[in-house]
Amino acid sequence: VSHISTAMVANGGDLNLFRFDHIGFIKTFSASDLITDSGAAATAMACGVKTYNGAIGVDTNKVAVKSIMEIARDKGKATGIVVTSSVTHATPAAFYAHQPSRKLDENIAMDLYNADLDIIIGGGLEYFKNRYDNVDLIEDFMNKKYKFVDDIEKVDKKSSRKALMLVANDYLDNKSKRGDYLVNAWKRAFRVLIRDPDGFFLMLEASQIDWAGHARNTPYLLGEMKDFDEAIGSVWDYPGSDRETLILVLADHEPGG
Repeated sequence: VSHISTAMVANGGDLNLFRFDHIGFIKTFSASDLITDSGAAATAMACGVKTYNGAIGVDTNKVAVKSIMEIARDKGKATGIVVTSSVTHATPAAFYAHQPSRKLDENIAMDLYNADLDIIIGGGLEYFKNRYDNVDLIEDFMNKKYKFVDDIEKVDKKSSRKALMLVANDYLDNKSKRGDYLVNAWKRAFRVLIRDPDGFFLMLEASQIDWAGHARNTPYLLGEMKDFDEAIGSVWDYPGSDRETLILVLADHEPGG
């Protein structure tokens, strides 16, 4: 709430967020701690179960639990993720991976390979290319007919192919350096996903709002919030985003206060 309030004040009292008709609250404390982390909170949102801090798509017994994205995929819907962190980071990972610890980035990357999503855009190249097990997951993705892109300038190029776009070695630069990446990335994902007549599920995360909160860095926070709000407005207004599309804007927890 404090992040939204700060962005609202800085933006003259209005945000694209306020175009939504409904607002609610979610309780994201984990099974192990009153103060949650992104792994447990995202698992609660994506999979509907409380789990321990650091867990990714598993319950308190470390048993895999199916996510809403996996349910959508199994029903024949197109699926994708767009983030400003590594694609293996805790929040996106909970939507497709099943690991006992969020720190297992290379295992999470392998889960992403097996998840068969249609479009993947974010950072994290090092967990796919320079792995301890010497597996070249980039080559494996390309063998599955994915288009691979590692240049942020190419994210907005027109293409309807399934794609793996890893445009940073780990996480992306902040808004002031990465420019319009988030809006361009979601539009690229949308062009791929909208082709599926059964519908789609897209998880988009403005990941670095969290980091700005942890750092209590207000200019950083405002840049990331403005970027996210512009993406929300673009989703509302983009041709093809009709009334049949449900848009949820969530926060897994609030750091910084």
